[in-house]
Amino acid sequence: MHPILFKIGSVKIYSYGVMMVLGYFFVLGFAHYNARKIDMDENDAVDLSILTFISGILGSRIIYILLNLKQYHSFTDLLEFQKGGLSWHGGLLGGILAIFIYCKIKKYNPFKALDLLMTPTILALGIGRIGCFLNGCCYGKPTSVPWAMTFSSHRHPIPVHPTQLYEMILDFALFFFLLYWWKKRKFNGENSLIMLALYSVIRFLVEFFRYNSPNQMIVGISLAQWVSVALFVVIISVIIIIRKKIPTTLEERAQDEESKVGESKVGESKVGESEVGEQNTEDEESEDREQNTEDEESEVEESEDREQNTENGEQESDL
Repeated sequence: MHPILFKIGSVKIYSYGVMMVLGYFFVLGFAHYNARKIDMDENDAVDLSILTFISGILGSRIIYILLNLKQYHSFTDLLEFQKGGLSWHGGLLGGILAIFIYCKIKKYNPFKALDLLMTPTILALGIGRIGCFLNGCCYGKPTSVPWAMTFSSHRHPIPVHPTQLYEMILDFALFFFLLYWWKKRKFNGENSLIMLALYSVIRFLVEFFRYNSPNQMIVGISLAQWVSVALFVVIISVIIIIRKKIPTTLEERAQDEESKVGESKVGESKVGESEVGEQNTEDEESEDREQNTEDEESEVEESEDREQNTENGEQESDL
């Protein structure tokens, strides 16, 4: 494989780290582009993405170390991220914790923020699996299938399942499904729950082909599989219960609100037009009254003139 992607002088650029950064930048771009859809400022979305990324990395590293303490013999070993060693479930806990803390401080809806970040996170995870593949970690069990591969990091290099690529393909497929489901959500946080539930299925299936050390096996299946089963059962139950109580999707409710606002504006406009019409009518009536008054005054003046002319005529006749 290619754990070292390339070198710049004496500086080594590790493939695992490059894929992690690529995945992060995808999440960052997605969050910035869609921030307004959840009523969040774009700059705050960027800040939240950075905080979540850092918190997720720390959480995933800590959990992985706790599960594999025998692999580490010194403090410097703990800091060698380029060799891999991150736990998905630890990263999940760290990231969710960061989102809730940030939204509490900035007064945002944390469930909207979860959907904003968790939707692209699954694709970032798939990109990260490419890093695992290039790094030669997270490989599968020995096999004789035609697409079997060997990894130099394996103690006894023999053909194994490329489980990193299995998961990468399934992660990408799940990302596109979440994009499709975005408009079908009935509540904030639904996309995040669906992502977690379906990723649990992905992880459960891939684990059958993935190599796990004996200390991670419990009653024939891995610890990750047990966690996946628990997550799936709980999350699917929550989704079903909530969706039954909500008849319409978030998008439909938003459209209804926009329609009501539009109708309200139309009503206000009609009231305004009516008031203007009434005012115009009053002005016209006032002008008519003034005109009538002027006409009456003119008639009076003409009558006086006729009387005056008559008197003058009589006086001339007497003369």
